[in-house]
Amino acid sequence: MSRLKRNIVSILMVVSMSFALFGCSSSGDNNSISDKEQFVGTWETTVDMTDFANKLLQQGIDQDSTNITEYINIDKYEVTLLYTFNDNETYSISADKDRLKQSFEAIKSDFKNGAIAYFEDILAANGIDKSVDEMLELSGVSLDDYINETFGDDMFRSMVVDMKSTGEWQVDGGLLYLTYDNMDENECLSYEFTSDGIKLSDINGEDWYGMYPMILKKVE
Repeated sequence: MSRLKRNIVSILMVVSMSFALFGCSSSGDNNSISDKEQFVGTWETTVDMTDFANKLLQQGIDQDSTNITEYINIDKYEVTLLYTFNDNETYSISADKDRLKQSFEAIKSDFKNGAIAYFEDILAANGIDKSVDEMLELSGVSLDDYINETFGDDMFRSMVVDMKSTGEWQVDGGLLYLTYDNMDENECLSYEFTSDGIKLSDINGEDWYGMYPMILKKVE
């Protein structure tokens, strides 16, 4: 159980890490003023990371000793991100905490349902005529307590922190350049103004998380 707990924590921390991409550098200070003015403000986008999260599960949870990943499937894992572009060419990205909490609680439920199915099959295979709750009660723990401990407040706070980033931004020639404070990395995306907002697309072929294209919708 302890190994499974460590792996669950590791996987969700990877899922919730910052979405940095490599490989672009700004071509200068000649920003398109009109484009810059359109960028300034706060925008939001919702990223569906369900497939990415499930791929990590298949690769990572206790893969050396159990087949529990066959039972656990994340039904939906969406992250709503808030992008704020300031007139002084600084920016911030953060997760919407309320919506992230909803996704976090849904993941807890998915893990619980998968764990119940897994342990039910283990008990049946060993001819044990007891429920999962009955077996856990004999060991002095409950499944709810275990899930709540595994997906605790500390994990949620870490997810919120890991999804926050700040730095500087520029637009130039249809490209958005983002540099990250305290990180030797930068991000370069193409952009297009549409009736829905700003469409951002990956141009490096390094969209590991399946985030792009994304649409930023104006909040304020």
